[in-house]
Amino acid sequence: MKITGKKRSDQYGSYRVMLRSDMIKDPPVSVVMSVYNGGLYLKEALDSITGQSYKEFEFIIVNDGSTDNSFDLLYDYLKKDKRILIMDQENMGLTRSLNRAMSLARGKFIARQDADDVSLKDRLKKEYDFLSQNPDYGLVGSRFKVIGKNGEIQDPDLRYFVVTDKEIRKIIARFNPFCHTSVMFRREILHRVGYYDDSLSYSQDYLLWFRIMKKYKVTNLDDVLACRRYTKEMLSRKHDKKQIFYIIKTQLRILREQKKISFTDLSFILKNVFKLLIPERMLALLRSN
Repeated sequence: MKITGKKRSDQYGSYRVMLRSDMIKDPPVSVVMSVYNGGLYLKEALDSITGQSYKEFEFIIVNDGSTDNSFDLLYDYLKKDKRILIMDQENMGLTRSLNRAMSLARGKFIARQDADDVSLKDRLKKEYDFLSQNPDYGLVGSRFKVIGKNGEIQDPDLRYFVVTDKEIRKIIARFNPFCHTSVMFRREILHRVGYYDDSLSYSQDYLLWFRIMKKYKVTNLDDVLACRRYTKEMLSRKHDKKQIFYIIKTQLRILREQKKISFTDLSFILKNVFKLLIPERMLALLRSN
């Protein structure tokens, strides 16, 4: 076994690809992940994917200019697992990193994984089986648990979880109905609706789900298949005014394209506008909600 590194370039600039000479051939699933200084939780995230009950996948990981031990940890995993491919680059943010990773994906299906989250053992198998058996569906997510800094389980806000295609279409302008780290979708979608909108620093996933819904049915499996990590620092970022601005921007775009609005839709958007306009100190009081 030999590890090779090759320089490549695309519309975003140059980067380096590292992979094993015996890398898996023709994988049905491509798992994509981007990491920036994620060493604290990275091993747990990597183990949750490499230990999946479904084995036939490639794992494309972007090291987005990390300055901690993230690259060293990724390289150690590459030496042990022929399914891993590392893309090493200067820091350019999540959206462009994911687009770059997906441009190299070979699988029929693409699954997302975040560097601080955890996928349960049967996640890939259940999502792969669902999409294989339901060709009219383009995207599937799942229920998820919320975990804290040390993996302690917290209760997710079930007000913001819906399952069926019909329910998701009803609420899509109100909130993002999918946990990003739980989704799997058809790679052909990228050719039909495009990649993540790289003009968006946040909510790039929210907008992509809406665009997918124009061409396919979507759903959440009623099974807990992922754990989404929230710490105090992450909750602070969740309510960052820049992120709220991009959520509002996406919601308004959805409403324009839907050409319809309900009072409930409007109330959700106005709630975010309120968060955007109030002082930071007052916003901090809402961070636990």
